[in-house]
This record gives sequence, structure tokens and C-alpha cells, in this order.
Amino acid sequence: PKQAIAEDKAEVQAEPAVEKEPEVITLADAVNEYLGDRRIHGQSVKDGYYTIQTDFGDFVSRERSEEESVDLAQLVSEHAEYMATGAKGVMVEYISGVTDAYGNSKDDTIMFIGYTNETIAKINFDNFDTDNVVTVADEYFRMASFK
Repeated sequence: PKQAIAEDKAEVQAEPAVEKEPEVITLADAVNEYLGDRRIHGQSVKDGYYTIQTDFGDFVSRERSEEESVDLAQLVSEHAEYMATGAKGVMVEYISGVTDAYGNSKDDTIMFIGYTNETIAKINFDNFDTDNVVTVADEYFRMASFK
């Protein structure tokens, strides 16, 4: 009987473990996860670009936005779902509350940075100096009042 129990245990242990499929995260969820607590205004293909609209926030600087745009371009362009969008590149659009000279406030685009697929293919993300964003980006806009 002890031998039979030992053989039964060996059989149980010999069965291969069932591996779980890795959890697939959608492109939209991957972007939301990267941005963390910041409010997302939207993600869609707009004017040919996969566009991410996000709050600028009080803690984000021009330099941080430029760095973040490169990170998001890499994240989006390397995601399995990206090619299916048919986008020609990645655009990051920063939204913030602005007040005009008359005291009227509204949410508006204060900055956007876009990279075409051709530009993204040229970027060496491991060695890219974010001081070159203005030179490398295919689309770059910063509201004049935003330093």
C-alpha cells in the first residue's frame, strides 16, 4: 500500500502545471496605466494620429511633457493594437484651464506633440535625448503664454 501511495503521488506531481494565459491589456488601458491618476480626456484616431488628450496638471512642466510624449509614442507604437488603428503616428495633446484677457475661463489645448510612424521608427528610445523633441517632432505646438 505504501508503494501504491508513492506511485500515486509521483503521478500527480508528474502532471504538467496548467499555465495561465498572460493578461492582455488594451492599448487604451496601457495609456491610462502609464498616465496614472491624471484625467484622460480621450484617446482616438484624430486627423490621422492616434491622439491622447490628457490634463496638463499643475505638476507637469514643458520638459516633462516633451519627455512624456516620447514615452507615449514608444508605448503606443509598440502595442499590438496600434497597427489596427490605421494611424499615421502618435499625438499627445495637453489640455488645461486657460483664462483670456476678459477673464473668461475654459479648457483648451496648451500644447501638443506629434510623431509620424516614420519618425518613431528612427528614434532610438534607449538613447534619445529629450532635449531634441522640438527638432524631431513632426508636429509641435505650445501656447505662447506657456513657458
